[in-house]
Amino acid sequence: MATTKSNRRIGNALSSLNETPAQNVPPTTPTATVRNANDRAQAAGRRPNPRYQDLEAKTARLHPGQMEELDRLAKKISDQERRAGRDLPARITGNTLIRVAVDALIAQQASLAGGTEAELLRSLTN
Repeated sequence: MATTKSNRRIGNALSSLNETPAQNVPPTTPTATVRNANDRAQAAGRRPNPRYQDLEAKTARLHPGQMEELDRLAKKISDQERRAGRDLPARITGNTLIRVAVDALIAQQASLAGGTEAELLRSLTN
């Protein structure tokens, strides 16, 4: 008899997995008025995704020590902000600093000149 009750419980659990979860999803805002995935999640009453999930991945080869230096710098900036009493809305990471550097590079593209890494860097720092 215990086996029959156990089988019934398993059967009930399996049948609940086959139910359509969309029945409990609240209606969403029309897509035209929603700017991004986080806005859609909030409009649907769900928690928004972490910011990194809205970003595209790009692999970069770094010189030895660059990643460690980026992480050290990110920690230093975060510590300075906390000591100053500012609450950070998001973590400062090596990836944050890479995105900032890319934005700075794009903003300074008119100054960019050269055919090597060293020449490009020199054109930005002069």
